[in-house]
Amino acid sequence: MNADERRQKTKNQVACPFCDSIDVEMIALFGQQMMTSQYYCHNCHSVFEAVKWEATQEKSSGEKE
Repeated sequence: MNADERRQKTKNQVACPFCDSIDVEMIALFGQQMMTSQYYCHNCHSVFEAVKWEATQEKSSGEKE
């Protein structure tokens, strides 16, 4: 399974990049960067980071709709 297939399969879930398991638990809201979260895989016992792709952007008070 390549990365594109894995993203499509687990659209709203995070899959382990090492074993493709979705039996993962978020252990930190932020990783080394603000755009990542840290996860623990219960299947292969790996810790990994995943990018937060579906972040929402709030409009600043100066923006017009």
